[in-house]
Amino acid sequence: MKRISDEYSPVRKSQTVYGSISVNYAFRGEKTIWCESTLERDFLIKQEFNSNVIDIVSQPITIPYITELGNESTYTPDFLVQFSSANCDDFEEITCPLLIEIKPRKKLIEDWNKLKPKFKAAHAFAKEKGWKFRIIDMC
Repeated sequence: MKRISDEYSPVRKSQTVYGSISVNYAFRGEKTIWCESTLERDFLIKQEFNSNVIDIVSQPITIPYITELGNESTYTPDFLVQFSSANCDDFEEITCPLLIEIKPRKKLIEDWNKLKPKFKAAHAFAKEKGWKFRIIDMC
């Protein structure tokens, strides 16, 4: 089976993130995945034990969108995850990558109006690719 990392790679280079952590995480001893927060690191740790996860790419794409103020901008989701199987439709089982954004619940609530255009663009992009977009809100 072809892995998503054969086609996608991080669009941003790893860098120090002030006010949070920056970590190169050794995923299953197979590859290094860069993450920008403890929430993202914790997500990767959970995926280590998910036997359906085949591959993960951090910050895999940049999606153009229009901000809530009408300005052009870009959005880079946190991860693209490939599964061996996933229920991606209410009616049938198909293999479906997930484009994922991880945010603290508090930040989602506080900044929802600012974040919503990014997430709508990501949802549309994912749908066009045959993927799903998910927001994972962690405390």
